[in-house]
Amino acid sequence: MIKPFAGNFVITQYFGVNKEDYTQFGLQGHNGIDYGLPTNTPIFAPHSGKVIEATLDPLGYGLYVKPKGS
Repeated sequence: MIKPFAGNFVITQYFGVNKEDYTQFGLQGHNGIDYGLPTNTPIFAPHSGKVIEATLDPLGYGLYVKPKGS
């Protein structure tokens, strides 16, 4: 897998973990891979598309980018 950023950063949450926390959302576990990137680290799009939201959710997702169709 090609990462959407340059460099090596720590994975802060793996795919499929913490099932007990995600069942309330109808998921069988965490549905992504989270990396701990420093603020202002450039990220690259894995494919063409449109970003419909880029914001901070202090009570849930933290800083995130949401593509159209997700």
